Amino acid sequence: MSPFHIELEDRLRYSDTVRWSLCQFKLVTAPRPDPADPQSIARAVAHLCDAARLATNQPLLLEIEAEIEKLVKLLDAASAKTT
Repeated sequence: MSPFHIELEDRLRYSDTVRWSLCQFKLVTAPRPDPADPQSIARAVAHLCDAARLATNQPLLLEIEAEIEKLVKLLDAASAKTT
């Protein structure tokens, strides 16, 4: 791998603009889970966790965490119904 390629990859990986854009893309494309399907909810939580790792500011991170918390509560309710 050439030094130029490594430098370019590092700049893109750690760029706030690129991270913010990827985060927004993940949020827009996040699946809307079926509240009765625990697997669907778990996939949505995993998708939002990916987005949270890319968040570039605290308010955005808190917004994503709040959405994850809602889904986890749904997941708890869904699993209680199945047992």
